[in-house]
Amino acid sequence: AYVLGQLGRHFEAHQVYAAVLAARERSMGPDHPDTLRCRHNLAFNLSRLGRPEESWQLARQVADDRARLLGATHP
Repeated sequence: AYVLGQLGRHFEAHQVYAAVLAARERSMGPDHPDTLRCRHNLAFNLSRLGRPEESWQLARQVADDRARLLGATHP
C-alpha cells in the first residue's frame, strides 16, 4: 500500500490499506499498536484521495486511541 501511494496510485493504496486493516482487526484486535498504525496510514491516504474531513476524523480517533492505550506522553 505504501509503494502504491508513493506511485500516486492512492485509490489502489486505499483498497490495500482497508484490507490490511480488516485483517489486523480480526487477528490482533482493534487496540493493537500495529492495527492503530494501519488506521493512521489509512487516514493519511484518505487525505491523498481528497477526503480531508474523513482523514481528520480517523486521524483524531487514532490519536485518541493511542493516548488511551499508550498514555498521553507516549511518542
